[in-house]
Amino acid sequence: MGPCAEYQLSINPPSRSVDKEPFFPFLTVYPPAPRAKPPDSMGLVSTCSLCYHDLLGQWMQHEMGTQQPNSPWSRQYQVKTFVCFLCLNEKKRKLGLRTMQLARLPVFILTPKPANSLFVDNGDHVLVGVCTDCRPAGTGGLTTIQGGSVILSLPTASQMVSNTQC
Repeated sequence: MGPCAEYQLSINPPSRSVDKEPFFPFLTVYPPAPRAKPPDSMGLVSTCSLCYHDLLGQWMQHEMGTQQPNSPWSRQYQVKTFVCFLCLNEKKRKLGLRTMQLARLPVFILTPKPANSLFVDNGDHVLVGVCTDCRPAGTGGLTTIQGGSVILSLPTASQMVSNTQC
């Protein structure tokens, strides 16, 4: 799973009524991301790894009944904003969501994740969603300080795997 790997989500319900496969009908009317392909003839849309895992996580929350309404046709999904993993500020996705691939270090795995942050752990490395302001700082091994408290110590450049824009 690379930082810009392409995943597919279905906008149509599964063909068998007993299946509980995720589908996202809101994507038929939601404006696509820049440079995104339209849905294909099978009703599949391409998405980046972060958005794919984020939507699947939200689908699972709906399925477990932790959010209302629960009908797949009327569900609301959080897709306009995200919380930057580094600065913890809420940002609009269309203004600069970037994928940062990090070494799989305990500081990233064991630290509680802020709500609406984008975080994917594949066992080899970690993908996080960062804003355009934090992306350059993420490659320098800097420490982020907010209100006098150390929020996050970033790995050194040799520990950093990659930093990309999808």
